[in-house]
Formats: sequence, structure tokens, C-alpha cells
Amino acid sequence: MPARNPAYKTLRNCRPNDNGSGYGVLLMACAFGVVTMLACSSFEQVPRMPNDLRTARIDYGKDACSKSVLGSFPDAGSITDLRWGHFTNEAGSELAIVGNTGYVFVGAGNKLERKVRFAARTFNPVVLLQPKEGEAPVFLGRGGSWLENVRLFDGSGALEWQYSNSWGINGSAAGNLDGDGKLEFAVGLNGGGGLRLLDAKGHELWSKVAANVWHVEIASASEGTQGRIVNSDASGAVTVRDGKGNVISQFRPAKYVSSFELAKWGDDVQPRHLLIPDQGSIVVTDLEGHPAVRLEAPAETLYSLEQVVSVPVSFSPHRRYQATLVNYPDWSRSVLYLNDEAGKAAYREILGHSCGAVGTIPVSAGSGAKLLLLGCDAEVWSYTSRSDLQSRR
Repeated sequence: MPARNPAYKTLRNCRPNDNGSGYGVLLMACAFGVVTMLACSSFEQVPRMPNDLRTARIDYGKDACSKSVLGSFPDAGSITDLRWGHFTNEAGSELAIVGNTGYVFVGAGNKLERKVRFAARTFNPVVLLQPKEGEAPVFLGRGGSWLENVRLFDGSGALEWQYSNSWGINGSAAGNLDGDGKLEFAVGLNGGGGLRLLDAKGHELWSKVAANVWHVEIASASEGTQGRIVNSDASGAVTVRDGKGNVISQFRPAKYVSSFELAKWGDDVQPRHLLIPDQGSIVVTDLEGHPAVRLEAPAETLYSLEQVVSVPVSFSPHRRYQATLVNYPDWSRSVLYLNDEAGKAAYREILGHSCGAVGTIPVSAGSGAKLLLLGCDAEVWSYTSRSDLQSRR
């Protein structure tokens, strides 16, 4: 994994206690520049790596899945997003591989169609945004670690705008809240900075009070559904808001919610479910907090600094699984789970890398079967099924 901002590791070495204590940062100017002093009050240190994660291996399901390297894409940097879609008017469907330094488009036969470098390298995830299929995508540098701004890059890699705040940024998300085809951007701030909503040009539309907004996502509006902003904060609960910032609901499906993922589940056309790590499982809820299922995720620990990404995958038209990637960047380890629709774990692999993206591509045109893709460092790995996976009993 590429080297990060030297302060990043120090920042991540502190995590919130269950009482929601906040981070403290003191910036002191001196004659030779700016020195960042980091204070971690009422925090636990990141624990030692559990023995369970020390050795890369497939715990179960190894006879049912076949794994191979799709390709190496160093121009993208450390891969943080994988998307299959129609991204230009000239080409058919392509695989977009997005990382912290740039992106590449890969077409039929694994042919490299385009590669672009971003104007600035990021230390936090970059994701592809496309309000409508066929429109030219843009790329959101989600910011975070307090020190990194939110950035929006255009298709040429140029910086369209960036957003900073003296409170420090914990992260951001984008979506179409009003169904008008225009993107909005939600930004979670550290300390007492609260939650901010930006327009498509990066200008603030409103601010809402909240303490330590750890993570934020936007569920876009679509036919029959309204746009929603979802965040976790120092309270340990999930807060759901409408596009004006009004609180719709609050709920706590786990002991303490910090990280979570907005993902497709079941028959979702657009992501409308939350995946929330809990001890020994990952809770799946709808945006009202109603539980759908608990995914078995055996682990010695699932704590508040893990990163979760998830997609549904059908290795055959007859059976669907949820592929969930839990990334532990502090330990340079990741865990891939495949769970059936009842939540039973059918596959578990410990990866000796910090892996940041998961996606799917069709096996062939018109086929209902998919290949599962994982982005680890600058490589993309492909998974296919030799047979229907058998859930662990």
C-alpha cells in the first residue's frame, strides 16, 4: 500500500471509546512551519493484531471458489473503487478501476482503454460518481483523517474544487438527494464541527449540529424513494436525515456504530441498506433501522476503525450471495466474507493486504452470472465459483 501522510498512522492509532469521546488536535505555528500535535484523550490504543488475522488463508469455502489475478494497475495507485458501467457515449460497458492517484478504464478482453492521473494524490478513498448512466463521471476524494480536504476531480483528473474546514474532516459522501440529476455532498466533521451539506460546486448549503461525525453516506433519490443522509457520530447511534437536514430517525443496531457501509441488499436497484459491523457479525438494516439479517462474520474483534464495503454477487443465476470486505488498514489485513441470503457464512478468506474495493462484472454479455472482483493495493483479483457454495454449519 502506498505510504500515507505521516500523521495518518498516528491519528488512526486512537479510536473512540464507547462513551463517544472526541479527538483533540492542536496546531501550533512555529518559525519553521506548522507542527501538528496530536492529543488522544480518553481513547484506547489500537489493539495488537489478533492471532486469527496473522496468517493469510482461506478458512472455509476454498474448494468452491477459484481466484486469479485480473491485472495490475499501478496508474490507479491503491485501489478504492471498482465499477462496471457505461461511462462514455462512445464506448460500451467498461470496468472503472479507481485509486488514490488516478483511474483506468478497462474494456472487453481486459483491454486498457484509458488511464488518467489525478491532479493531487489522496490518502483516503476516491470513488467514481455518475448521476446518470452514460454521463461523464467525476471522482470524489472523500477526505478524512482530519487533515485531508474533500476534493472533486473531473474526468481529466483536474481538480474542480476542494473543501476544507478548521474542525477537521472525518469523511464525505455524494449522492442525488432531490432526484434532479445534480449531486450533493455531505461532509462529516470532527469535534463540534457537525454535518455540512455542499452543492455541486462545493458551496455550503446548510450545517447541522453533531459531535464527531465518524462516517457519512448519501442514499440517492430514485423512483418511489427519497434521498437520505446517513451518519454515525459520538453518540454511537445511526442518524438518518432528509435533504434539508431534518432528522427522520435514529437507531443503534450495534453496541456502538462508527463505520458502516451503504450497499445493495436483496432486490435493491440502488443502495438502500446499511451494513454495520458488530461483534462476530455484520448487521444489515434498512434506512429505517429495521433489521434484514445478521451476516456471520467470525472474528476475534470487529472494532471502530475497520472499513466495510459490500456488494451482492450471483455466481450463477440461481443463487445470490453478499460479498463483504472488512479492511483493517492499521494491520494491513482484510477479510472477505461470502454470506448466503440467510446470513450464513459460506466463504471466509484472510488477506495479507489492506484491500479497499469490491465489485462485480458479468461473466459474459447477457449472462446473469457474475465474477467477483477485489481491489488490493494496485491489483485486481477475480473470483468465480466452481460450484454452489455450501454455507458453514
